[in-house]
Amino acid sequence: MSSNTYDCHKTAFIKILACAGLFFSLAAHAAAEGDGVLDVPLYPYPQGPQQYEPLAAQVGNSESFFVEPAYDVRSRPSVTATLQFAGARAYLYVENTYLDSLVPDQRAAFLEQGQELVSEFDQRIYPLVTQTYGVPWEPGIDNDVHITILLTQLSEQTAGYFNPRDEFERVYVPGSNEREMIYLNTRFIGGGRAKTFLAHEFQHLISFYWKDKLLGTGDDVWLNELRSEYVPTLLGYDAVYNGSNLEHRVNTFLRQPGDSVTEWTNHPYDYGPIALFGQYLADQYTANIFGEMLRARTTGFQAVEDALRALAKPDSFEDVFANWMIANYLNDISQFARHGYLNSRLRTFGLEPNDVSGAQMEIAFSTKDWANNAWRVFGSSTGVLRIEMQSSDALAAYRLVVLRLENGSYQVQRIDGGVNPAVIELALSPDATYLLLPFSKVKTSTQGFGESEPSRALALRITELAGATQPSPTVTALPSPLPAPAPSATPQPFVPKYPDGALLRAIGDYKVYVTKGQFKRHIVSPDIFAFYGHFGFMHVIDVSPQDLDQYKLSAWVRADGDPRVWEINGDGTKHWINIPGEQFAPSGRSWDGVYIINARERDWYVRGADVMR
Repeated sequence: MSSNTYDCHKTAFIKILACAGLFFSLAAHAAAEGDGVLDVPLYPYPQGPQQYEPLAAQVGNSESFFVEPAYDVRSRPSVTATLQFAGARAYLYVENTYLDSLVPDQRAAFLEQGQELVSEFDQRIYPLVTQTYGVPWEPGIDNDVHITILLTQLSEQTAGYFNPRDEFERVYVPGSNEREMIYLNTRFIGGGRAKTFLAHEFQHLISFYWKDKLLGTGDDVWLNELRSEYVPTLLGYDAVYNGSNLEHRVNTFLRQPGDSVTEWTNHPYDYGPIALFGQYLADQYTANIFGEMLRARTTGFQAVEDALRALAKPDSFEDVFANWMIANYLNDISQFARHGYLNSRLRTFGLEPNDVSGAQMEIAFSTKDWANNAWRVFGSSTGVLRIEMQSSDALAAYRLVVLRLENGSYQVQRIDGGVNPAVIELALSPDATYLLLPFSKVKTSTQGFGESEPSRALALRITELAGATQPSPTVTALPSPLPAPAPSATPQPFVPKYPDGALLRAIGDYKVYVTKGQFKRHIVSPDIFAFYGHFGFMHVIDVSPQDLDQYKLSAWVRADGDPRVWEINGDGTKHWINIPGEQFAPSGRSWDGVYIINARERDWYVRGADVMR
């Protein structure tokens, strides 16, 4: 890979393409190790049932496909490709010119790798991604449940892309291939990451169906990309961290930690913050949050908050972002789970703040909305540490989160402000460290985010008042990461409505759970039904979401005869909870929530990293 190869995709909005009297906004994403999605805005098109005959492609048939010249290795508008493999859910076409250029041994190896890609899509990518995110348009514009995968020669900086115009009839959108389709670069087949790119683009295809076609809302680019970035983790492709997509994104974030989550500036470093923010959301609220985003009739921030409501979480986007900032610099879940990453591959991750010192300091800086910023102050005496934050920006809206760390524990406080200075005073100690995390929050999702957002001017003044007596605090503490329930004079015990082993599914949802006392366990794959004679979809009981929500969620299992307790993730991985037994309950887990499973189910899961706390 050359030194100037992008690690993620690059977007260019070109509003010059007229088609059938309508203008398209073309979002071109190019990346050697990222992806692409061509963003076509909504416009009226037929919504009725398709009248087409099924595509029913035959292996060995050749087709001419429109491709994007901007991504093609020779700027071609079309290529001819032959259907090499037809799986249960995927058609794999390979560009003829490329395949003909290979010597026999290379050709055989390439086709073998292509067949493996189809098997991976059928057996893992399609079932696991649709279970979490939702199904694509089926049978779709081509009246065929297969997804077309075209392996073609793309530019060095392009790993692949999804083109929404293929979802429209050609009479309305010239250049449409009239099928559900994903384009992948031939140069990555066999390199180990083709399945990552394919899964990433598959989420874009699903997202288009839910947000654009069904709901008519579209979505912010950053949020669409965030959902795709989590897919490799969901599928277990990041289980081996070295060389993984996650490692690439972490390294990008470490190089450019101050990049805005919501701005999409056409640069590789845009992937760093959204990938890590997506990991944090999945850690804290489960991967189900991404499917809920897609079903929300809103976009951007509001879609995140609506997804949280659907999961019975009252958190606001702003508080989630603040806790994520703390997790990026502190990454410690010993006091609050919300202040760190739960993914074992991110336990050692941490951004480094800027260190400042002196009895009086002024820090003037500019930042985009919803970007990480951090300074660390070391106490040098006793007294009061006074922190002022202000902005000359007439539209300023900001939050400053302050962590006071001393003797292995910490306290979190915050101030919110605008144009006028906001002040916080904390006890000063030579044994304490103070972490200052300011962020701008002017723009919200209701206004939408684009490729170039304005910078905001902010300033911090830090003063050590040695020997001063600390006044009574007037600041507001961050909300508890796990809000306590409203007090009740006579708490009512939970009485299960259904017997142990019942299979429950909320009306309107697709997730199936098995009960055990007050707990419910998600059946992460239909494959698991085959391991038990009494399991099956015919036994699933549809219940109200309220009834299902009364059960506590458990992810803990133990095989009969095996003392090890495993934590099961939605990506089909198992993680040994490798802690002393006496620490199990204090860690927030419950022995009553541990399910006894058979060895077949235990061995079905892919082993991931151990849980050490």
